[in-house]
Amino acid sequence: MFAMAVFIGFSGLITPLITSFLASSIGYDMTLYLVAIFSIVPLLLIFYYKKIDQKIS
Repeated sequence: MFAMAVFIGFSGLITPLITSFLASSIGYDMTLYLVAIFSIVPLLLIFYYKKIDQKIS
C-alpha cells in the first residue's frame, strides 16, 4: 500500500508541473492533444498484446 501511495502521489505531483510547463510553452490545445496521445498509447498496446496473446494460445 505504501508503494502505491508513493507512486500515485509522485505522479500526482509531477503531472501538473509538466502540463503547466507545456501549456505555457506550446499552448493549452497542443498540451491537451499531447496528454490525449499519451493516454491512447497504453490502450493501443493493450489491444496489441491481447492480439499477440490470442495467437500464442
